[in-house]
Amino acid sequence: MPRLIREATVSDLPSIQALDAESFGEPCSLTVLRQLLDVTGPFFIVSETESEIEGYAVAVKCATSESEAWILALAVSKRVRRQKVGATLTRALLERLESNRVPSVLLTVNPENTGALALYTAEGFTEEGYEHDYFGPGEPRRVLRRSG
Repeated sequence: MPRLIREATVSDLPSIQALDAESFGEPCSLTVLRQLLDVTGPFFIVSETESEIEGYAVAVKCATSESEAWILALAVSKRVRRQKVGATLTRALLERLESNRVPSVLLTVNPENTGALALYTAEGFTEEGYEHDYFGPGEPRRVLRRSG
């Protein structure tokens, strides 16, 4: 089945919310997802097969530097994991950022998520820092950066 990578739309938001719940244990609210869609434009993308959303990625340009962005989320349905959907979404998002003159991209990843760490390392990300309580107590994250 061919995969289509495209910009997310309002009608995708319930599927994206379900992916959040599956991937992160709790869904992002539809309010926040809608506002992300409104402010991120071409940097909110989905992977779709036969009209089913199987993954998404979203990035936002930094307010302090037009040449920097953060990848805020990447989620892939459990049923298609290890099929390179995450890598495809990551590459597509990085290409969109680069074509918009955003060469420096940051993200955070749970240090126990070895699959995500391997994916991002393969895409040229390196560790820039580590915070023990990034999202609050007991929520450590590695901060990674890719400079193009």
